[in-house]
Amino acid sequence: MKKILAAMLLILIVILAAGAGYQWWSSGNGNKKQFQKSQEIFGNPLMGYAPSAWYENVSEDISLLYMDITWAELEPEEGVYAWDSIEEENQINRWKKEGKHLILRFVCDIPGDEKHMDIPRWLYEKTGEDGTWYDGEYGNGYSPDYNNKVFIEEHEKAIKALGEHFGKDGLISYIELGSLGHWGEWHVNYSDGITRIPEEAVRNQYIMPWLEAFPGVNRLMRRPFHIAEAYGMGLYNDMTGHKESTEEWLTWIQEGGDYGQAEEKDALGSMPDFWKTAPSGGEFTSSVSMEQMLVTDLDQTVELVRRSHTTF
Repeated sequence: MKKILAAMLLILIVILAAGAGYQWWSSGNGNKKQFQKSQEIFGNPLMGYAPSAWYENVSEDISLLYMDITWAELEPEEGVYAWDSIEEENQINRWKKEGKHLILRFVCDIPGDEKHMDIPRWLYEKTGEDGTWYDGEYGNGYSPDYNNKVFIEEHEKAIKALGEHFGKDGLISYIELGSLGHWGEWHVNYSDGITRIPEEAVRNQYIMPWLEAFPGVNRLMRRPFHIAEAYGMGLYNDMTGHKESTEEWLTWIQEGGDYGQAEEKDALGSMPDFWKTAPSGGEFTSSVSMEQMLVTDLDQTVELVRRSHTTF
């Protein structure tokens, strides 16, 4: 009987304490806020326009910035990572202090005006110079052979290092899985004699290290590959504002289909509802002027963004 009475007394104390707590909270002493209607424009956290991390002037409503890192920048010597120069160029300390977050993309090939490589010289030599120097429609550069086993092994080490350095403090909110192709966009101009993007089994060896190195971070892919569907990834469109290319991207998402870069049938899955649980990203195309996209054809651009369910 004493145990029953004690239990009843404990329950009564808990109820009274909860009631007192609610009275205190509802009286305004707790974490209670009142919001008024406003016509003020403000930014949504981790959404919207994301300028480059090296920009000096960034408006207060910006909470998200974009950082790409080439392998040549990351690891100029084998096993030696240039964190100091990367952080200085991308103002990492500043963004941490200001509470900003970053989109990260790792890149192995950025076409430019002059002959150059975006992988380090030691890797070029270690892979037996297995790749293609090109000078064509996209510009000048070097495209590695992504089938090369040494390249794949070293890529896994590089992604692990990125995860150990940038993957533990919440600074990186989104990763656009680059690594393969021009600008990390999973395509090459094979008409210039460049080796095609590998088939699925090899491609996945470039994807899995990211899942392990950055657990809990939102990841996006350029195309709706089956692995993107399996892991609930987001997608990104680097031709935002270009009607035909964006329409093609939306068709991939809706219908899936073949992947011409690898001459592979049914390599793309149908992911029409991906945006309900994952981000939709990308960048404005450089093939159309900003004036045309955001002034002359603004209605068209807005409609393409709306249909893409764009997050950033």
